[in-house]
Amino acid sequence: MAESLISSNQYIIFTLVKETMGIPIDLVREVISLNSHTLYQIPGSPDFFKGVINLRGQVIPILDARSKLNFGLNSPPPENPKSIIVQCDKEHFGLVVDDVEEVATIEDSSIEDAPGHLAVTHKDRKIGRISGKDNDKDRFVFLLSKEFLFDDNNSKGSLIPSQFRKMLNEVSNKKTD
Repeated sequence: MAESLISSNQYIIFTLVKETMGIPIDLVREVISLNSHTLYQIPGSPDFFKGVINLRGQVIPILDARSKLNFGLNSPPPENPKSIIVQCDKEHFGLVVDDVEEVATIEDSSIEDAPGHLAVTHKDRKIGRISGKDNDKDRFVFLLSKEFLFDDNNSKGSLIPSQFRKMLNEVSNKKTD
């Protein structure tokens, strides 16, 4: 008898102004408390670029998810923001979020494309559903894809515009003592 394999994906689930979002766990290097690091600002950088931190001798660019996603800009900032350090190949950066909740498995069958009018610039935007625990209701999660975070070919639609990508790569490739 052939076994049916259930395909699933793991995501780091985080909150941003009371909304739930997720990043594929294979893109996440680590999660840190941003309050435990000194943030060095770079003059002339875009509003969504918060600065850089020294993470164990490596310079990590830090991006503000609220500013970049144009979401919750009028909400008060969290007292203890987290930064999800994401990495793909040699590119990496920290994404400032309000809080990190859990690692969740979202079955492929529970992932759908975002409604058409939301996915005009991002055909890769997905919405996942996490089953409720202890008879709680299901939660919907906006999933940020690898393409959204890192895609050079879709620079207008990716999190990091191509004109800013070169500066980020130069900054993050430097090591500190």
